[in-house]
Amino acid sequence: MRKFKKTSAMALALMCLSAPASGQLLGGKREAKPIAFDVRAANATVLTNASKLEVLRGIRSVVIPQFTVEFVDRSTGLSMRQRDGAVAVSYSIAGLDDVAAQALVDTLYASWTAGLQGQGITVISPDAATGMASWSRGLAGLAKQTPAMIDTPMGRNRIFGARATPYYFLDGERAAAQSGAAKTASGLGGLVPFGGMAKGFMGMGKAMKAGGARLGEMRLGEEANAAVMHIRLVIGIRETDKPSRLFAALRSGDAFIGDPRFAIEAGGSSIDVTSYVGKGGRAEIRIPADLLFAQDLLSERLVMANSGTATAGNVAARGLFLAGAVSSSFGGGGGINLKQTHNVSATPDQAAFAAAAQENLKAVQEMFLQRLAGAW
Repeated sequence: MRKFKKTSAMALALMCLSAPASGQLLGGKREAKPIAFDVRAANATVLTNASKLEVLRGIRSVVIPQFTVEFVDRSTGLSMRQRDGAVAVSYSIAGLDDVAAQALVDTLYASWTAGLQGQGITVISPDAATGMASWSRGLAGLAKQTPAMIDTPMGRNRIFGARATPYYFLDGERAAAQSGAAKTASGLGGLVPFGGMAKGFMGMGKAMKAGGARLGEMRLGEEANAAVMHIRLVIGIRETDKPSRLFAALRSGDAFIGDPRFAIEAGGSSIDVTSYVGKGGRAEIRIPADLLFAQDLLSERLVMANSGTATAGNVAARGLFLAGAVSSSFGGGGGINLKQTHNVSATPDQAAFAAAAQENLKAVQEMFLQRLAGAW
């Protein structure tokens, strides 16, 4: 009878803890539900959000200081928080090599330029922008060379500029992205007296850089006698599998691998056009949610890549977790905290990935161009 009670109590504890967990980032940020993207039926009205397009009225030329595309390199996929613990599956993506990625970005830029010119807009390229006096006096000191690795809220990306031109971020862009130094300062804030001060100084420095970029762009627009346009496109992965609160305790080995899909990320993919004529203003066009590729490029190309040390640590953490569940079921004070990290290697077919990336990104560009067409 006592054995039955123990078994029932443990089962009850497992049932209580196995409620579905919402798909979210480890930091707890909730995101809009991703959208299955059909490039053949891409509806710009439905799949883009636009603001202040009236700013574009009368503009006949634009200068493009940066046209960038980001490719996911490492990203957190299947993940959840659990009281004081956290479980994450991190995907390392063996994507396009730098040469292939740069070629794709240059193709997209040529297509974008042709689209604008087809609407009667004169385009001043990033190459031409970097040769202007206003660039040398201001933006050059803020710009960074491409390709480069950048931190993102989900992991790390490689960023490429059209024809290998540099990039820089404005205020509000990549607000959640942090450099390694900023992450260190953030952690120090709760550990040492000067950690918070260091973080504060970094924030002030970031604000000053953003202000300098805005001023530099204003001068660039005045010199070029044109509005300033940015184009940013981001390819990431989006986990479509949903964990239960006990998924880490009940799964083992390859069962930790989720169901990631390539997607165009809403968090970074956008265009904006800023006019400095008259009252000026800034028009923006964005996508409302991540757009999932129709092509399934990863399902057969995922391999668990935990080291021996990581595996041993994960097994030990699972044992402690289950012990805590049993203790809690009998009214004990045992906490149910779990900390695990699982690493997965993803190697999509290079040719298939390149073709899918070009098809999906070009379709998004076409939607952006459709929204611009009636606004000039």
